[in-house]
Amino acid sequence: AGPEGTPGEGLYNESQLDTNDDGVPDEEDNVCADVPYFTLEKDLGTITQTGPRSWTVSYDIEVCNIGGAEGTYDLMDTPDFDDDIVIDGVSYTSDAAGTAGGALTGNGPWTLDDDQTLVPGACYNYELSVDVTMDIFDINSPGDESYTACGAGGTASGSAGEGLYNTAALDTNNDGMTGIEDDACGDLPAFTHVKDLTSITQTGATTWDVTYTITVNNEGGATGAYGLED
Repeated sequence: AGPEGTPGEGLYNESQLDTNDDGVPDEEDNVCADVPYFTLEKDLGTITQTGPRSWTVSYDIEVCNIGGAEGTYDLMDTPDFDDDIVIDGVSYTSDAAGTAGGALTGNGPWTLDDDQTLVPGACYNYELSVDVTMDIFDINSPGDESYTACGAGGTASGSAGEGLYNTAALDTNNDGMTGIEDDACGDLPAFTHVKDLTSITQTGATTWDVTYTITVNNEGGATGAYGLED
């Protein structure tokens, strides 16, 4: 409401000086300052199957400053998937100033931004893309060969070790500790099938009726589609 601020704004503070001890201020002065206030939102984007046991998974991350002053932050991302899911590659893009994104290495945590400045009322967006493989049917593949779906532990949004659980975190005072976090989780299907000879029934001198039973199972955590041929 004014260049020096008014009560109820930011860090508005007023001093009053009574120079003749009559209880009535003779001089007043005030000062006002603002602080940044960061918000973080992370959502699961898309899950695209790229092979029989492989997918590309995307996550959307938005960092906003809804405070009244410019501030800086570091943005980290940590995958904590079901142990049967293997990370094959990861990259990200961003519209943040000076941060175009690129390829990331290892299994995380990954640093998506460092000492990024954000002005009041602005937001920056990041898209993380992770290539994964999962095989819960081969005992020689990584993991315990048992899929744990998002929410299996009782937390609706998922928790560590479930599905494609992933956490984004902000460090807003550069102390190496993350104080603002948000997570997202998604699931993968896992199809297998078993075929059995059910019966052979002779119906004539040189004719038989042969029956086969085919059972298709989805042992993953998400609905999926398949084609079946015989």
